[in-house]
Amino acid sequence: MIAAQLLSAHPMLSGRSSPRWAWLGLAVWAIVAAPWRAAAEDLGNWGGFAIHWDTTVRLTLGVRTEPANPQLLSEINADDGDRAFRPGFNSERVDVVTELTGERGSLGFDISAQGWNDAAYNTDSANNSPATFNPVISSNRGFPGDVRTLMGRDAELLNAYVHDTVQVGGVPLTVSIGRQTLLWGESLLFPENGIAAAMAPVDEIKELSAPLAEARELFLPVTQIVVRADLGGGFSLESYDQLEWRRNRLPGVASFFSTSDILDVGGERFLAADGLPTMYRTADDVPHGIGQFGIALRHFQGVADWGLYALEADARSPTVIFDPADRAYHLAFPTGIQVYGASLSTYLGDANVAGEISVHHNTPLDSTAGLGAASSLGSGYAGGIVADQYTYGGQAANPASSPGSTSATRGTTINAQISAQAQIAPNRFMDGATWQIELASNQLVTDVVPPGRTRFALAMRAVFTPQFFHVLPGLDLTVPVGFGLGLVGRSSVDASQNAGAGFVTVGLNATFRVVWVGAITYTHFIGGVGSQPLADRDFALVSLTRTF
Repeated sequence: MIAAQLLSAHPMLSGRSSPRWAWLGLAVWAIVAAPWRAAAEDLGNWGGFAIHWDTTVRLTLGVRTEPANPQLLSEINADDGDRAFRPGFNSERVDVVTELTGERGSLGFDISAQGWNDAAYNTDSANNSPATFNPVISSNRGFPGDVRTLMGRDAELLNAYVHDTVQVGGVPLTVSIGRQTLLWGESLLFPENGIAAAMAPVDEIKELSAPLAEARELFLPVTQIVVRADLGGGFSLESYDQLEWRRNRLPGVASFFSTSDILDVGGERFLAADGLPTMYRTADDVPHGIGQFGIALRHFQGVADWGLYALEADARSPTVIFDPADRAYHLAFPTGIQVYGASLSTYLGDANVAGEISVHHNTPLDSTAGLGAASSLGSGYAGGIVADQYTYGGQAANPASSPGSTSATRGTTINAQISAQAQIAPNRFMDGATWQIELASNQLVTDVVPPGRTRFALAMRAVFTPQFFHVLPGLDLTVPVGFGLGLVGRSSVDASQNAGAGFVTVGLNATFRVVWVGAITYTHFIGGVGSQPLADRDFALVSLTRTF
């Protein structure tokens, strides 16, 4: 808390220049001054509850390793993030995550929160092109206020829920109420393609900065009621009803990973292009939060685990709706998406093999891709469409003026994923290793294919992590190496799945006495500017983490 207060008073937050390393000194002081104790603190019994407190502090330096590509800079509605950072530091960040849990028999609670401060967003940017800077409430040399908050200085509640198990007619019934994350299916490395994508928003900023993270690490919690009935014999019946809608967390306009200047946080103006006039953003069309629910029958026993699922959800990534006549645009998040799926997990030898297949009905399509922007990670952005072609509740706003527009903006897809992961035994070269691989595909089965996209797309991601234990007393090393690549097509529902576009990440992690972790990673984005808008944004990260 003291470090956070000092950071909030730091001159850099006011926009005045200050020593680049001052923030780092404060954060190092916060870590070193922390009590030298185990990875977490058991606070004993309070009112019969066993209380456990866990806090993690992380310092991160990010470095852009290559200059901007002139061809990418020529896209006036997608250049602000590229112009904001020259080669050199693009992140100088402190993160604090803290979690308090309590258990008394089957009754328990979980409360967690996180806060962050990134000095790179609390000072001037390197953007020297006022004519192509889209935000209107800040100069091209700065960041919009809401982007400074999102990327540079904020705190938020993560989990906040209670849970208990009771007997109802002899059936154990577990009820969990509050902000939490519930994920079904078998998504391993692709968070947006599977069943789980309909259940929780994705932190795409984290996904872009940590490309090797597992899918389950990237979802954000929502307020919901979750009920699980243990039917015996390994069967359970599960359901949820969400009381809150949250959008995917996209990079703010002019932030390092931003590839669109018109959405989401910081999006204020579309500059005249592609035959459209300059337009200003008006109020978003967002879901009210009620009407997102699901039910599942699951089985965990024997040689295979499986599940059957039915869900209804609202879109968490936006579609841009242009209204040229009024020189305005807004973001819409279509509602009423139905998802039906099945999953299976088993073992083949020493490897866990899992997969899922799901039908997504009434799902938004990647319309007019030329007006949108996608990344090699994340769900990408769903492009834009003029107002009289947009589908509201399954019907075009003006069907007479745009026949067939319903199928052009919404469709039915079949999404499938298959993954495998295993541990490799120690050998002469290393003390062990883990490997993970996943293939993800989606097939559009309705009539109209959006312009520039294809009916079928296939992509893969893989991670291999050699392990070296006790390199020095108390010191273990891992060397994660991973990549992602679009193999076939340009997805009609996921703008990130483009053949030939992807990434390669290599890293070195050092863990000292369990609670200290140092890491360095380098990420190279694969693909040309036609399919990879991050083609010129290779980056390196150096981090130090302390858990106590």
